[in-house]
Amino acid sequence: MPQGKNILIASIVVVAVIVLVVFGFMKKPSPAPTQDQNPPNTSSENTASSVPKTPPPPITQTKTPPNVVVPEENSKNVPANVAKPENVSVLNSDAGTKFRTFKISAAGNQFTPNTMIVKAGDVLKIEFTAVDKSYDFTQPNYGIRPFSTEKGKTRILNFQAGGLGKFTFYCTLCGGPTKGPVGYLIVTQ
Repeated sequence: MPQGKNILIASIVVVAVIVLVVFGFMKKPSPAPTQDQNPPNTSSENTASSVPKTPPPPITQTKTPPNVVVPEENSKNVPANVAKPENVSVLNSDAGTKFRTFKISAAGNQFTPNTMIVKAGDVLKIEFTAVDKSYDFTQPNYGIRPFSTEKGKTRILNFQAGGLGKFTFYCTLCGGPTKGPVGYLIVTQ
């Protein structure tokens, strides 16, 4: 009789697991916020649960600002906060894509310059220098997790600009986008 009891208990456990899995897949996920919506309130003040909530990830992509001009290496009248490319080479003349080299430094909890403007499809080479302490370059939309650079060192970061928008990059070591240096990659057509 104990063997029959064990089979019955095992059967009940298997059925319970199947029911939980089925109901788990039937639950409709809540939609992710769009650029024009605020994320849902995640504070614990309106909930009975005392479990701390994970803060929502920072919004690192917004719409491309109107009338932005992509500077070339010989451009004049480029604002001081906008990185003028050190080098620009044509990659694909049919597609209009270019290879652009930028120099960005981090010092005094600021990126200088703090804005790069490129066209979608361009390939970027960023020479990232940490001047007075260790900094990192983080941009989640491009999968760039903390790309750390030690004080006094320069590291090179390469990636291709994808979708259109204004993308925030920041230093995670310095406290993230609300506490540390912040910069912008503007991708236009």
